Amino acid sequence: MCQTRSYTGCGALQATGTRLIAGRDFTWPDLYDDRHVAQVSENLAREFWGSPQSAIGQRIRQSSKDPWREIVGVVEDVRDDGLDQAASSNV
Repeated sequence: MCQTRSYTGCGALQATGTRLIAGRDFTWPDLYDDRHVAQVSENLAREFWGSPQSAIGQRIRQSSKDPWREIVGVVEDVRDDGLDQAASSNV
């Protein structure tokens, strides 16, 4: 959960050391109002929309039963399976 109380962002990316490539971080209103927003990895943004900037404002959803979420940010690729493995495409 977010620990800082700035209006512009909850600081989750800063806390994990993850760099924002395009768009913005989540905001407190996003969290408190349960807004349907998402951040995606740079790999996913390039794979689906050609560039990180082009992903901003696009909509995605996990399945046909889930709500659409607007992409508000693109973050740097994070390796979650070891440094010797390529970073995956993530939401």
